[in-house]
Amino acid sequence: MIRTHAIPGAAALALALSCSAALAHHPGATANSGSAGPINTISASTLEQGRFAASVTYELIKIDAFSDAELAAYSGADQHVHSMSRILAPALGLAYGVTNDLTVSLRLPYVKRSDIREAAHHDEEHGHGGHEENHGSALARGDSAGIGDLTVLGQYRFLNNRASGTELAALAGFKAPTGRTGVRDDHGEIFEAEFQPGSGAWDGLVGLAATQRLGAVSL
Repeated sequence: MIRTHAIPGAAALALALSCSAALAHHPGATANSGSAGPINTISASTLEQGRFAASVTYELIKIDAFSDAELAAYSGADQHVHSMSRILAPALGLAYGVTNDLTVSLRLPYVKRSDIREAAHHDEEHGHGGHEENHGSALARGDSAGIGDLTVLGQYRFLNNRASGTELAALAGFKAPTGRTGVRDDHGEIFEAEFQPGSGAWDGLVGLAATQRLGAVSL
Protein backbone atom coordinates (compact mmCIF):
# COMPACT_ATOMS: atom_id res chain seq x y z
CA MET A 1 0.00 0.00 0.00
CA ILE A 2 0.98 3.65 -0.49
CA ARG A 3 0.02 6.26 2.10
CA THR A 4 -1.41 9.47 0.68
CA HIS A 5 -1.92 12.75 2.49
CA ALA A 6 -4.60 15.08 1.12
CA ILE A 7 -4.90 18.80 1.92
CA PRO A 8 -8.11 20.39 0.54
CA GLY A 9 -8.40 24.19 0.56
CA ALA A 10 -11.32 26.61 0.11
CA ALA A 11 -11.81 30.24 -0.86
CA ALA A 12 -12.90 30.95 2.71
CA LEU A 13 -9.42 29.81 3.83
CA ALA A 14 -10.82 26.81 5.67
CA LEU A 15 -8.18 24.10 5.83
CA ALA A 16 -8.60 20.43 6.67
CA LEU A 17 -6.30 17.44 6.67
CA SER A 18 -7.38 13.95 5.71
CA CYS A 19 -5.59 10.68 4.94
CA SER A 20 -6.43 7.75 2.71
CA ALA A 21 -4.83 4.72 1.09
CA ALA A 22 -4.31 4.16 -2.64
CA LEU A 23 -3.25 0.99 -4.40
CA ALA A 24 0.49 1.18 -4.95
CA HIS A 25 0.48 -0.79 -8.19
CA HIS A 26 -1.69 1.73 -10.05
CA PRO A 27 -2.16 4.90 -7.97
CA GLY A 28 -4.73 7.07 -9.74
CA ALA A 29 -6.43 8.86 -6.83
CA THR A 30 -8.32 12.11 -7.22
CA ALA A 31 -10.56 12.89 -10.22
CA ASN A 32 -10.62 9.32 -11.49
CA SER A 33 -13.66 7.14 -11.02
CA GLY A 34 -13.00 3.81 -9.40
CA SER A 35 -9.78 4.81 -7.67
CA ALA A 36 -8.94 5.58 -4.08
CA GLY A 37 -8.66 9.10 -2.75
CA PRO A 38 -9.60 11.41 0.11
CA ILE A 39 -13.19 11.57 1.34
CA ASN A 40 -14.51 15.13 1.45
CA THR A 41 -17.99 15.86 2.81
CA ILE A 42 -20.37 18.77 2.18
CA SER A 43 -22.97 20.43 4.35
CA ALA A 44 -26.69 19.70 3.99
CA SER A 45 -27.34 23.47 4.02
CA THR A 46 -28.42 25.00 0.71
CA LEU A 47 -28.12 28.50 -0.78
CA GLU A 48 -30.97 30.97 -0.49
CA GLN A 49 -33.10 31.33 -3.58
CA GLY A 50 -31.46 33.48 -6.25
CA ARG A 51 -28.02 33.48 -4.58
CA PHE A 52 -24.78 32.56 -6.36
CA ALA A 53 -21.61 31.26 -4.76
CA ALA A 54 -18.17 30.74 -6.28
CA SER A 55 -15.21 28.82 -4.86
CA VAL A 56 -11.64 27.85 -5.55
CA THR A 57 -10.35 24.63 -3.98
CA TYR A 58 -6.87 23.20 -4.01
CA GLU A 59 -6.09 19.57 -3.30
CA LEU A 60 -2.60 18.19 -2.80
CA ILE A 61 -1.96 14.48 -2.40
CA LYS A 62 1.64 13.58 -1.57
CA ILE A 63 2.49 9.93 -2.11
CA ASP A 64 5.22 7.79 -0.53
CA ALA A 65 6.57 6.77 -3.92
CA PHE A 66 8.62 3.69 -4.75
CA SER A 67 12.35 4.19 -5.24
CA ASP A 68 14.02 3.22 -8.53
CA ALA A 69 15.56 0.22 -6.77
CA GLU A 70 12.14 -0.96 -5.56
CA LEU A 71 10.64 -0.56 -9.03
CA ALA A 72 13.56 -2.49 -10.52
CA ALA A 73 12.94 -5.29 -8.02
CA TYR A 74 9.25 -5.44 -8.97
CA SER A 75 10.28 -5.48 -12.62
CA GLY A 76 12.62 -8.38 -11.99
CA ALA A 77 9.68 -10.25 -10.48
CA ASP A 78 7.69 -9.49 -13.68
CA GLN A 79 5.23 -7.21 -11.86
CA HIS A 80 3.87 -4.18 -13.72
CA VAL A 81 4.01 -1.58 -10.92
CA HIS A 82 3.61 2.19 -11.17
CA SER A 83 4.63 5.02 -8.86
CA MET A 84 4.32 8.80 -8.67
CA SER A 85 5.23 11.53 -6.20
CA ARG A 86 2.20 13.82 -5.95
CA ILE A 87 -1.18 14.89 -7.36
CA LEU A 88 -2.27 18.54 -7.60
CA ALA A 89 -5.93 19.31 -8.30
CA PRO A 90 -7.06 22.96 -8.15
CA ALA A 91 -10.74 23.35 -9.07
CA LEU A 92 -13.26 26.09 -9.81
CA GLY A 93 -16.77 25.82 -8.40
CA LEU A 94 -20.05 27.65 -8.99
CA ALA A 95 -23.38 27.16 -7.21
CA TYR A 96 -26.87 28.66 -7.57
CA GLY A 97 -29.87 28.55 -5.25
CA VAL A 98 -32.84 27.55 -7.42
CA THR A 99 -35.07 27.62 -4.33
CA ASN A 100 -34.28 27.90 -0.62
CA ASP A 101 -34.03 24.10 -0.52
CA LEU A 102 -32.55 23.31 -3.94
CA THR A 103 -29.00 24.17 -5.00
CA VAL A 104 -27.29 23.28 -8.27
CA SER A 105 -23.48 23.37 -8.46
CA LEU A 106 -20.69 22.87 -11.00
CA ARG A 107 -17.07 21.88 -10.38
CA LEU A 108 -14.23 21.77 -12.92
CA PRO A 109 -10.75 20.61 -11.82
CA TYR A 110 -7.29 20.83 -13.34
CA VAL A 111 -5.35 17.67 -12.50
CA LYS A 112 -1.58 17.18 -12.52
CA ARG A 113 0.17 13.93 -11.62
CA SER A 114 3.93 14.33 -11.17
CA ASP A 115 6.94 12.03 -11.56
CA ILE A 116 5.14 8.99 -12.95
CA ARG A 117 7.47 5.98 -13.10
CA GLU A 118 7.00 2.30 -13.73
CA ALA A 119 8.77 -1.02 -13.46
CA ALA A 120 10.28 -1.98 -16.83
CA HIS A 121 12.00 -5.21 -17.78
CA HIS A 122 14.26 -6.48 -20.54
CA ASP A 123 14.50 -10.14 -21.58
CA GLU A 124 17.88 -11.40 -22.75
CA GLU A 125 19.02 -14.85 -23.89
CA HIS A 126 21.96 -16.45 -22.07
CA GLY A 127 23.83 -19.78 -22.31
CA HIS A 128 23.56 -22.64 -24.75
CA GLY A 129 20.00 -23.39 -23.79
CA GLY A 130 18.73 -19.96 -24.82
CA HIS A 131 17.58 -19.22 -21.27
CA GLU A 132 15.80 -15.87 -20.90
CA GLU A 133 16.77 -13.74 -17.93
CA ASN A 134 14.67 -10.77 -16.80
CA HIS A 135 16.70 -7.67 -15.93
CA GLY A 136 14.56 -5.13 -14.09
CA SER A 137 14.78 -1.34 -14.23
CA ALA A 138 12.73 1.79 -13.52
CA LEU A 139 11.32 3.85 -16.37
CA ALA A 140 10.64 7.57 -15.80
CA ARG A 141 7.61 8.66 -17.82
CA GLY A 142 7.20 12.28 -16.69
CA ASP A 143 4.04 14.20 -15.73
CA SER A 144 0.39 14.06 -16.81
CA ALA A 145 -1.68 17.26 -16.64
CA GLY A 146 -4.86 18.76 -18.05
CA ILE A 147 -8.48 19.73 -17.49
CA GLY A 148 -10.44 17.09 -15.60
CA ASP A 149 -14.08 15.98 -15.70
CA LEU A 150 -16.93 18.44 -15.02
CA THR A 151 -19.16 17.53 -12.07
CA VAL A 152 -22.78 18.74 -11.99
CA LEU A 153 -24.55 18.22 -8.66
CA GLY A 154 -28.06 18.92 -7.42
CA GLN A 155 -28.70 19.21 -3.68
CA TYR A 156 -32.28 19.06 -2.34
CA ARG A 157 -32.79 19.75 1.37
CA PHE A 158 -35.84 17.75 2.45
CA LEU A 159 -35.48 18.33 6.20
CA ASN A 160 -34.72 21.63 7.90
CA ASN A 161 -35.65 21.44 11.58
CA ARG A 162 -34.72 24.81 13.04
CA ALA A 163 -35.64 23.76 16.58
CA SER A 164 -33.22 20.83 16.68
CA GLY A 165 -30.73 22.26 14.18
CA THR A 166 -30.96 19.17 11.99
CA GLU A 167 -30.74 19.30 8.19
CA LEU A 168 -30.85 16.48 5.64
CA ALA A 169 -30.31 16.78 1.89
CA ALA A 170 -30.41 14.35 -1.03
CA LEU A 171 -27.67 14.61 -3.63
CA ALA A 172 -27.86 13.62 -7.30
CA GLY A 173 -25.84 14.53 -10.35
CA PHE A 174 -23.36 13.35 -12.93
CA LYS A 175 -19.74 13.62 -14.01
CA ALA A 176 -19.24 14.52 -17.69
CA PRO A 177 -16.17 13.36 -19.69
CA THR A 178 -14.77 16.84 -20.34
CA GLY A 179 -11.24 15.93 -19.22
CA ARG A 180 -8.26 15.04 -21.40
CA THR A 181 -7.79 11.33 -22.08
CA GLY A 182 -4.92 11.32 -24.59
CA VAL A 183 -2.00 12.75 -22.61
CA ARG A 184 1.34 11.19 -23.64
CA ASP A 185 4.45 10.59 -21.56
CA ASP A 186 8.00 11.78 -22.22
CA HIS A 187 8.51 8.83 -24.59
CA GLY A 188 5.44 9.56 -26.72
CA GLU A 189 3.32 6.75 -25.25
CA ILE A 190 -0.24 7.41 -24.08
CA PHE A 191 -0.62 7.18 -20.29
CA GLU A 192 -2.86 4.49 -18.84
CA ALA A 193 -6.43 5.53 -17.98
CA GLU A 194 -5.71 5.97 -14.25
CA PHE A 195 -3.08 8.63 -15.05
CA GLN A 196 -5.21 10.65 -17.48
CA PRO A 197 -6.79 13.92 -16.24
CA GLY A 198 -10.21 12.75 -17.47
CA SER A 199 -11.98 9.41 -17.14
CA GLY A 200 -13.53 9.40 -20.62
CA ALA A 201 -16.84 8.18 -19.17
CA TRP A 202 -20.19 9.48 -17.95
CA ASP A 203 -20.80 8.65 -14.27
CA GLY A 204 -23.87 9.10 -12.11
CA LEU A 205 -23.66 10.51 -8.59
CA VAL A 206 -26.06 9.93 -5.68
CA GLY A 207 -25.66 10.64 -1.99
CA LEU A 208 -26.99 12.01 1.27
CA ALA A 209 -25.75 14.96 3.32
CA ALA A 210 -26.53 15.49 7.01
CA THR A 211 -25.81 18.51 9.21
CA GLN A 212 -26.36 18.90 12.94
CA ARG A 213 -25.98 22.38 14.39
CA LEU A 214 -24.70 22.70 17.96
CA GLY A 215 -24.77 26.40 18.69
CA ALA A 216 -21.92 28.06 16.81
CA VAL A 217 -20.58 24.66 15.73
CA SER A 218 -22.01 22.24 13.19
CA LEU A 219 -21.24 18.63 12.28
